[in-house]
Amino acid sequence: MIAPVLIVSLAACSSAGPDVRHEALADARVTIDKVSALAVESAIGLDLDGYSVAVSRGEVWPKPAFATVREDSGEPLPSWAHGVSFDVETDQSGNYPKVMVSYAVPGQGSAGSGFNARIANVLVCVGIAIEYVNDEVDVYMPPIVTEVTCPADVRKYFGGDEVVTLEEVLATG
Repeated sequence: MIAPVLIVSLAACSSAGPDVRHEALADARVTIDKVSALAVESAIGLDLDGYSVAVSRGEVWPKPAFATVREDSGEPLPSWAHGVSFDVETDQSGNYPKVMVSYAVPGQGSAGSGFNARIANVLVCVGIAIEYVNDEVDVYMPPIVTEVTCPADVRKYFGGDEVVTLEEVLATG
């Protein structure tokens, strides 16, 4: 009689797996949405170069900068802000110049506890582009979010999480 109970218990554990992963993807989606909105807000009042410098120093969103992540800035970050920016570029090739910030976004989902604990960690790296018009941030244009490659040192920092696509994260909407 023990065998059927054991099989049912194991089946229950395995069926919870996809839900935990979905929760991790949803967590990453929330972070992308919040960080993108805060990036536009942070860029207000800064010109193109000023915003680029401030992001690279980890002073404005998307923050913190990977180069400064191990330093204690004394500023508490929100509980959902687990990502790091790892590259900042200015693109002046189009009609409207933009600052493109590469940002690593982790997501976590968990279920159960103790022996039955299941945790899913995902990682997606995105580029968040903030457009400028006449050297001021275009507050009417939402940030452009694209997928970028996660560098090896950033992946190592997050502990070898499962790297997922932006498409998978956005599908959790």
